Amino acid sequence: MKKAILLFFSCYLATSLIAQERVLTFGLQFKPLFADDIIVDRVVSQTVNNIDYTLNTKTGFSFGGVIRRGITDKISFETGINYVSRKFDIGLDDPDTFTGGADFTIVGYEIPLLALVYVQLDQQIFMNAALGASLDFFPSDVFTRSEEIYHISNRRSWVMPSLLANLGWEYRTKKMGYWYLGASFHRPFSNIYFTGVRYTSSSETTDAFFELSGSYITLDLRYFFHEDPLKKKSKEASQPKKDVKYYRKLQKERDKANKK
Repeated sequence: MKKAILLFFSCYLATSLIAQERVLTFGLQFKPLFADDIIVDRVVSQTVNNIDYTLNTKTGFSFGGVIRRGITDKISFETGINYVSRKFDIGLDDPDTFTGGADFTIVGYEIPLLALVYVQLDQQIFMNAALGASLDFFPSDVFTRSEEIYHISNRRSWVMPSLLANLGWEYRTKKMGYWYLGASFHRPFSNIYFTGVRYTSSSETTDAFFELSGSYITLDLRYFFHEDPLKKKSKEASQPKKDVKYYRKLQKERDKANKK
């Protein structure tokens, strides 16, 4: 019985040392991007005047910083800023004279706003599920040009909201921070770019148009630096501020009385 009690308290102590409550920490992350082929087709195509156009969403990447604030042992809030590189490939097939293509990259920035809920699996292993939104920023339009192909992608807006969901696992150490592995789903509420492709041959000029959804799935790799929990403000520390407000109120009342 004594051994069971000692084991219980040792587990409790270990858990409290790596708890999230009142912990404000900073982390770094890297995320390979994969096309969302579940909701949106990775490859879209169309035929214009017997010329085949394809637009292929390729892999990309994202990296940035994360700020996490522990609200309780089971709930945290995350934000930060990420650099995002989305890559695309244009294919063109003119059965008579030409087969070729071009590629382009769309660069953006994201500010996520996430609420996380944790489930403890072991003394130092936690699983989390997160849901929230992201503000996606697109600084410019994109265009490429060759002798036969001219491409331009116009942004729909310089800022766009997105749905963001996450599932992951992290290993928390007592002094060396947290190691995190997970996956995320990022889905803008509307298409992010409108893409036009113009092909010029010796006999004619044709145009094809595509909508870019910007939706993707990621593999999340993160590291959070170790930080001690923030100290709670004592009632004694907050009392002088209350006293100052009270005496200022008395002073104003006294000044009004003297003017009368």
